[in-house]
Amino acid sequence: MPQAVGKAAFGIADFLRYNEVYFDSSERTYGTTNSPNYSVKPLTNVVGFKLLDAQIPFSYYVFPEGRNTFQLYEPATDATTTVTIPPGNYTPSSFVAVLQTALETAGDAEYTVAFSTPTGKFTITSSVAEPFAVTFDFDGPGPWIGFTHAATFTASAGGVLVAPFVARLSGPDYIYVCSQSLGFLNYNTLRLGDASTSGAVVAKIPVTVNPGGVITWTDPDPTKLFECDVGVLERVDLYVAAGGDVTTPLDFNGAPFSLKFMFVTSDDIYVKRGAGDTLGNPTKRMMFSN
Repeated sequence: MPQAVGKAAFGIADFLRYNEVYFDSSERTYGTTNSPNYSVKPLTNVVGFKLLDAQIPFSYYVFPEGRNTFQLYEPATDATTTVTIPPGNYTPSSFVAVLQTALETAGDAEYTVAFSTPTGKFTITSSVAEPFAVTFDFDGPGPWIGFTHAATFTASAGGVLVAPFVARLSGPDYIYVCSQSLGFLNYNTLRLGDASTSGAVVAKIPVTVNPGGVITWTDPDPTKLFECDVGVLERVDLYVAAGGDVTTPLDFNGAPFSLKFMFVTSDDIYVKRGAGDTLGNPTKRMMFSN
């Protein structure tokens, strides 16, 4: 854990210390994918932090277990069944056969699936001329196939359903690095939408590679930090989530990811939010020099 001292080290005040801490998910202290905890050499009076860089493998599945199903309704049998897509990552050409098999396994009719390269959309055709319907829940694979979350889509009377949107078989365009411990201890981390309070997100990283590649990211402005008040930092939880869901960690199927954080500590214990002024508002001192 390198440590630098003084303004010359990073352009910060002399009473602050700049610490780099490296995390590798294969070396987490304990826990599973859903409990990724890391012990660190204790840091005292932590007043700021920032994720500096990340190396994250695209080994997670766009269609993971538990988020790979949707409902199929067939009027001829008046039955609703569950369509299950095998976990994995797919190209448009490979997904045509996978989706067709999944529909026929779940339903009573036979189905033909086609992908249009010019439009980027899937078309599902039933062997029975009926307005079958597919329903996707909020955690389902709808957006990746060309549909949406939490919605039902009905075929024409002739049994043809064209996806209303382009397919996104590569999954979300960005992922989040999250920490339940760091995210909720600071005052200015990333917000999601119109959220008025801090959350678990500490960095938003674009997905720039295809499945099988490694996402490499460096913060473009590392000198601006997230402010926090931590007396002693000994353990950090870190995980990576996809899209707008920041509560469910991605499963990298055994492949490790690596993160480098900067933590700024203070020699001055008063460089923290005070008890408050006479109106009860928290007070603080300027930490960083110009």
